[in-house]
This record gives sequence, C-alpha cells and structure tokens, in this order.
Amino acid sequence: MAIVVPAILEDDWDNFRNKQEAIIKIPGVKRIQVDFSDGQFTSHKDLQISELDILNPAFEWEAHLMVNDPRAYFFEAKLVGFTTVLFHFEAIKDKNEISKLAEELEILRNFPQPEQTF
Repeated sequence: MAIVVPAILEDDWDNFRNKQEAIIKIPGVKRIQVDFSDGQFTSHKDLQISELDILNPAFEWEAHLMVNDPRAYFFEAKLVGFTTVLFHFEAIKDKNEISKLAEELEILRNFPQPEQTF
C-alpha cells in the first residue's frame, strides 16, 4: 500500500500554521513532513526547527533537513516532537560518520518526550 505524506515548506510562521491546520484535518493522514533549509545547502532559507512549537503528538512528524550540518538539528527536532529525521547523503562530509549519526538518532529516539498537552 502506498503512503502519502503531505509536506510543508515554509519560511513564514503564519503560512506554516495555516498549512499545518489544513493538513491535520485531512482524513487518513498519519504522517506529516516538514522541510527545513539553512540557506547554505540550498539557496532558500525556511523556518527553523527552533521556531516551532511542540508538534501535535497524534501524528508522526518527519523533519527533512536540507542543511549543511544535519547533526546540529537532531536534538531540537526531537524536542519539538519529530519522530523521523531525513537528511541528504551529500550533506555528510565524512561518510564514516553516517553510522555514528544513526547511533545518535537511536539514542535520541529513546530520549523522553516533553509533556505535551493539546
């Protein structure tokens, strides 16, 4: 079965919130992707993870990192409620670091979530 994951790419907080509110009303949506760009890996800079509120835990959230240093975003992504982090292979200079990144993500996966109320 194919899985459709709506994605949000925004540099404006109000537009982000409007898209988020529209997506969570779509029946059957369980997972939402949010794209982040640092303006270096790509020419466009979007909202940053640090600008987000805690995400609605009723959904699985994916952070798509189009950034030069994905590792720098892992902890913040976890804190706001992302359960999956996607990054570009070419953003990792030392390819031996990929297994270390996977270990870090596994550690973060077991990090307790902050109290969330919605």
